[in-house]
Amino acid sequence: MIDLFRLRAKLLLRNSVLTLPLVVTAFFLGIMYSMSPLDITSSFLISAIYLYIVCVFVAMNINGKENDVFEETLLLHSKSAINFYASRELVFFFINFVCSVVLTAAPAVISVIDTNKFVPAAEPMDIVCGGAYILCAGITGMATGDLFHPRLIAKRKNAVLGAILLSVLAICKHGLIGYNPIFKFLHIPLPPIMDGIELVAGNNYRFDTAGIFLICLHMLVYAAVVTLIKIMLLTVKRFRY
Repeated sequence: MIDLFRLRAKLLLRNSVLTLPLVVTAFFLGIMYSMSPLDITSSFLISAIYLYIVCVFVAMNINGKENDVFEETLLLHSKSAINFYASRELVFFFINFVCSVVLTAAPAVISVIDTNKFVPAAEPMDIVCGGAYILCAGITGMATGDLFHPRLIAKRKNAVLGAILLSVLAICKHGLIGYNPIFKFLHIPLPPIMDGIELVAGNNYRFDTAGIFLICLHMLVYAAVVTLIKIMLLTVKRFRY
């Protein structure tokens, strides 16, 4: 599994898939933290939603460039299908982890350099809770994007539209529920990436450790279920060539 992960990572680094997300992330950080003062919790929540969208884009770019012949060769040389699929998930997690560290470290460093940048001042627990929320949002984005795999949805246009629709509904979910309680069923099929905003708004715009833990756990469970469903579908729907 580790050997497959290293091979996938090396091939990915030679590709240009990550170039655009890295450039956009640099612009995102530069623009967001050019203003002051900022609310520390809002900064992390915005970064989490941003990373979710980026991870959906990255996952769909990666699976869109997969070569079925190469993937089937890797599967044949794997000791088990578990190693094959686990190596894919490790690549996604590695990308998300690096982005999460960057998005978490940026406000942490800025708060040390400029103590007046955030109002109220950033506390260590804010960094921990915000970083965990960003990481889990990215994991959810990767799982969601990879669910729209070319082997599952042949037409790329339909896959892109499906990912956009699901993401927009996830962002607008609380607004729809507030408009009509009948939309409460959306809590089940949609990722809980906006739940942190509801939590912070009801807690005087400060992170509640227990609440953030439950939301992060919800996101991880959601990502795990989506990933398992995707793997089962990919196992049934074999390679196209």
